[in-house]
Amino acid sequence: MGIKKIAIIGYGQLGRAIHGLLKNRVDLIIETWDKNGSADQKELSSAISGAEVVFICVPSWHVREAISAIKKYLDKLAIVVCLAKGIEENSLKTMDAVMSDELPKGQSLAILGGPMLAEELSAGKNGFAAVAIKSRKDFRKIFGIFKETRLIITYSSDLKGVAFSGVLKNIYALGLGIVDGLDLGKNTKGSLVAMAIGEMRKINKILGGKDITVLGNAGLGDLVSTGFSQYSRNRETGEGLGKTGICCLESEGYRSLASIVGLLGKNKDKFPFLIALASIVLDNKKPADVFRFFIS
Repeated sequence: MGIKKIAIIGYGQLGRAIHGLLKNRVDLIIETWDKNGSADQKELSSAISGAEVVFICVPSWHVREAISAIKKYLDKLAIVVCLAKGIEENSLKTMDAVMSDELPKGQSLAILGGPMLAEELSAGKNGFAAVAIKSRKDFRKIFGIFKETRLIITYSSDLKGVAFSGVLKNIYALGLGIVDGLDLGKNTKGSLVAMAIGEMRKINKILGGKDITVLGNAGLGDLVSTGFSQYSRNRETGEGLGKTGICCLESEGYRSLASIVGLLGKNKDKFPFLIALASIVLDNKKPADVFRFFIS
């Protein structure tokens, strides 16, 4: 038996893109809900009731609130899939840990990460993602939802690694945006991609993930996509920093940087690219001065 009903919580660009991928499935009921929702959206209880898969498409700083709101309506066998790529600031927990905190014991949960820019999905272009989940059986259910759509998914058992890969790629994409803002060129940017991946692998391992996960779609694939895309908010935030020295946008990478530095403790000193970004974002140093020293 295939999945008959899904719910999408959060109807921003990513939520709409997921809906767009699936809306022509005549065998699938899709309910959407957003706290700033339109009149055609049902009440939260109605949207969640009977849903076999629930996609959480809100920013990381709203994930706990979203899970808390939906959990009383969840079916015991429902799979909750989080697409947010960040760290909860107060607890320093990744999204899988936040979900574990809030969901009923035994509820199936997954983290989805990879190069899947909402604008490209909505324009009919492919996306690629790793689905990190404990149960292969539940993975096959998610796979079935996206079969023959433009989102190509693969299995991962490394929940922590996929979660941290998503956080780290946002942070380093911010750095690649700074390169654009300073007009340092594609040679510099390409070299820093290599450095970023090296640091991401080591950080992921220190924080409990598998370093190999970084070399897949959740890490390398997503970093390149995000770090070079005109649509990426993280890259755009970095570009603005590079040009003006001021953060004019809010992004997951900008908000997650202090948390990653805090989680690493003294280990942070092993990662020069990360430290360079921290000195700009957290210590308010001028990007041009930091990068002049950093890449010399």
